[in-house]
Amino acid sequence: MNYSPHESTEHDSVLDERAAAHAAGSSRGSEAPIRGLAMILISVAVLLALWGVFTLIDSDDPNDTVVADPGSSSSAAPSPAPSSSAEQAPPARPEGEKPAGDKPGGEKPARPAEQGTAVDPKTVPVTTLNNSTITGLADSVATKLRDTGWNVREVGNFADTPLPETTVFFTPGNADEERAARALAEQLGVQAQPRSEAVATAPQGVVLILTKDLRTP
Repeated sequence: MNYSPHESTEHDSVLDERAAAHAAGSSRGSEAPIRGLAMILISVAVLLALWGVFTLIDSDDPNDTVVADPGSSSSAAPSPAPSSSAEQAPPARPEGEKPAGDKPGGEKPARPAEQGTAVDPKTVPVTTLNNSTITGLADSVATKLRDTGWNVREVGNFADTPLPETTVFFTPGNADEERAARALAEQLGVQAQPRSEAVATAPQGVVLILTKDLRTP
């Protein structure tokens, strides 16, 4: 069968329009899923961003109370009390200031003399010597002194140098002998004085030299 040129052209145009419409429909059908997926992804991203902001704000809430774990090893041990022997250092003195108690010129104040334990005067050794013409005077006096508690160790004569009166002698600088000599002299009613050259060789201790003026104690 033969077709006229006019009919062939009109038929072809109809076919072209249908093909174009089909292609357009196919293109619109493929774009719809892509747009839906993009909207879903955008919504998910927005939700994630909002969740992150909410989490950040919630973590910074000052009203949140943190409860410490009872078993945590990070619990602070009680601080030790400051030691009372941490003896505090004395405050520094201003430059040029001298310590209290120092004398001008750097001299230290004199300390009081240390006194030893006082000795009972009657325990100091006593020597009784007769310097008179009365026989047995030294023995008689020594016996009576022993009866009153005195430590009379030696009895003898002192005939080399006559003395004017009965005297109790003690070694100069010996405090115990001096106390004993003065106590004995007070008891006998005589004088006490440091040793002279005349009694330098007498026995150690208190020396009682008797003359005729002595009244029997």
